Amino acid sequence: MVAEYIAKFADSLAVATLQHRLIAIHRAHTDIGIVSPVMDKTVKRTMQGIRRTFGTAQRRVTALVKDDLLEIMVLVDLQSPIKAARDKALLLIGFAGAFRRSELVALRIEDVTTYDTGLEILIRRSKTDQEGEGRTVFIPNAKGNRCPVKALKRWLELT
Repeated sequence: MVAEYIAKFADSLAVATLQHRLIAIHRAHTDIGIVSPVMDKTVKRTMQGIRRTFGTAQRRVTALVKDDLLEIMVLVDLQSPIKAARDKALLLIGFAGAFRRSELVALRIEDVTTYDTGLEILIRRSKTDQEGEGRTVFIPNAKGNRCPVKALKRWLELT
C-alpha cells in the first residue's frame, strides 16, 4: 500500500518530498508501537527505482560575489537610515563570514563577541551542523566604509 502510494506521486513530487512522507509514515507507526510498513522490501525497492528514474540532484545556489555585493550596497543606501544600517550589517557580516541566510537569521546579540581586532561570531546550528555543536567564525576589522564590524556597531548604535 505504501509502495503504491509513493509510486502514484513519483512523477509529481520531488524525491525529497517522498522521502519526508515516508519518514512521517514510519514515525507515525513506530510512535504507537506498531511495525512500520516503510521497512517493507517493496517500499525500499520502489523508492530506489524512483531515485534512479527521477534523480536526487541538489539545487546549487550561486554564491554572492563582491561586485554583486557592492551593487546591493548602493541600493541599501537609498533606504531609511535604520533599515540601511541593518541591511549593511547583515550583508557585510554574511559576506565576510560566508554565512547562509539561515545562519544570519538565527544570530543573537549574545552570539557576538567584540575584540579590538574584530568580531567572533558563534554559529549555534547550521545546515551542516544538525547536532548543534556550533562553530565560531572570526571577522576581522576592515578598512573603509564597507567594514562589517563597523556596520554592526553602527546598527546597534541606532537601535
